[in-house]
Amino acid sequence: MLENIKLVLGITDNSKDELIKYYISRVSQRVQNYCGDTQLKSEYEGIVEELVIKDMQGKNDIRYERIGDYYVEYNVHEDLLAPYQSQLRKSV
Repeated sequence: MLENIKLVLGITDNSKDELIKYYISRVSQRVQNYCGDTQLKSEYEGIVEELVIKDMQGKNDIRYERIGDYYVEYNVHEDLLAPYQSQLRKSV
């Protein structure tokens, strides 16, 4: 997963490896918790990669609203797994 994420983000050195590994761990744990699994299934690695890339690009943090000359920017944290729930299966 690390190399795929670095490739998409255009990272060619190891300067961000620890940060990426942290994001991988954090997102993997969220997926595992959602599915009720003790280990991340290989079929979900692509979802983890997509979410880590979004986190690294900052696409999950900012939402803004402009009304005329009035501009407000929010730092929001939505349920990151919501778009992927149909792909994730909960263990029984």
